[in-house]
Amino acid sequence: TYEMWMMYATVGIIVILLNFAVREAVGLSTIISTLLVGKSIDWWLFILPEFDFPFYLLKLLYMLFGLFVSAVGAFFYISAGLGTGPRDGIMVAIRRHLKLPIGASRFALEMTVALIGWALGGHFGLGTLIYAAGLGTAIQAVFMLFRFEATAIKHDTLLDSWRYFRAWCARRKEKAGDPK
Repeated sequence: TYEMWMMYATVGIIVILLNFAVREAVGLSTIISTLLVGKSIDWWLFILPEFDFPFYLLKLLYMLFGLFVSAVGAFFYISAGLGTGPRDGIMVAIRRHLKLPIGASRFALEMTVALIGWALGGHFGLGTLIYAAGLGTAIQAVFMLFRFEATAIKHDTLLDSWRYFRAWCARRKEKAGDPK
């Protein structure tokens, strides 16, 4: 619904402001993530069938698989250098400033977010705990696999993206033979 999208966007904007506070680049993918992640989750939940696994272990394995898919996705879009997602920017800032391993940085972030959600009346169960601990572990494993250091990437800012776009438009005009 529109209200849910507005909630996702509002939380994203607050986290973007935190990114500015910790001096992490806010780029094009930061904004796109803020505006579209909540909607894309809603879309996938609508598209994918709901699995009712007969065994608890299968549910756990399914969840762990999702954590690694998320970690691989984080690797791809962080390594692109177009800005991190809002929460990933905070994760990178924790890594950069406190020198914690990336997995511990993500764990601290996810546990903080989970506890804030719980304090606001949300659910906090085993799945929340597994997600908070597991996502950091999965990201650390994937980053190690690809020998990737998230703090080594210099991300483009929105201003950088605007400059690239303007230069691209100018090249297109030149190719078309338009002198302006």
